[in-house]
Amino acid sequence: MSRMIEVYLGEAQKGRRAEAIRLVAEAGGRVTYEESHEPPKSGKSIVLTAEFDSLEGSERAIKDVAAGGFHTEGPYDY
Repeated sequence: MSRMIEVYLGEAQKGRRAEAIRLVAEAGGRVTYEESHEPPKSGKSIVLTAEFDSLEGSERAIKDVAAGGFHTEGPYDY
């Protein structure tokens, strides 16, 4: 079963998109979807959806990406 996480890049973090993707890849994941997101009162952001073959990889990515200062959600079954 695949796992997925979501990485949210706020307006100030858009220039760090490549860093977020690198952190996902280092944990064994791949970004499979990207969309714009505009929550109320927060400004525009980007949401990256990343897919993993293992729970361990997705959990590592959540930890590493969050340590890099990005908001993350997951992991979820995919």
